Amino acid sequence: MASVLGKRAQERKGTALYKRTAFFHKGVDYVLEELTHKKYQAELDFKRCYALQDALPLFDWRCRSVEISGRDNVKVYIPGVWVADLIAIGREIDLGK
Repeated sequence: MASVLGKRAQERKGTALYKRTAFFHKGVDYVLEELTHKKYQAELDFKRCYALQDALPLFDWRCRSVEISGRDNVKVYIPGVWVADLIAIGREIDLGK
């Protein structure tokens, strides 16, 4: 979703590929970060999606390809209408493909 709407950056960090996508919608900054390693180091892959409003964290989701607990780490700091906006943006992009 974010890669369709936002500014994208990509760089190598050692043997890994770091990707960052960010977009601004209705006063909220949404950021998606991915760190992708070679196949033999796939357990080190990492994804993070977070939302900020006026530098205050609203949402933070982190995921590793191999989780000990089997669950992603999700924190919602400030509930609000931005959640509905994020879901609506995702639907708009899915329909536009």
